[in-house]
Amino acid sequence: MFSLAQVGLALATSIGAWLNFILVLFFAARARLIAPDAELGKTLIKLAAAALALALVLAIAAPLVTELLSSWSKFRDESELALLMLLGGLVYGGLVLALFGRRWLSLMRGSAKSAPAATLDQLEGVSPPAAGPDRI
Repeated sequence: MFSLAQVGLALATSIGAWLNFILVLFFAARARLIAPDAELGKTLIKLAAAALALALVLAIAAPLVTELLSSWSKFRDESELALLMLLGGLVYGGLVLALFGRRWLSLMRGSAKSAPAATLDQLEGVSPPAAGPDRI
């Protein structure tokens, strides 16, 4: 097996973060703190479609950008990366705006009204113990 060096460290960190996220979701669902609904499914499908479109655009654009900047002697790689980042941000941002519309934009700005979050007691259906003189 070949050595991955720094890439191996980044890969292991990424795998560990995803496993942690999956376990947190699993334990939260088991404790009935979260529950998926139809809107979550639709949102995930839209985000996956935007991610696939982004991957396709970048796969097509990468050789074109490389060819465009091939004559540069300094900062060629950095410029390619910056140009692809700009293109990717524009494509993904545009797709997200097109798929989610103004509601998403207002949620990102914080101007949309959302339902108040349920307390843990409401989720569990248990009322807290009565406060007595010895409890603060």
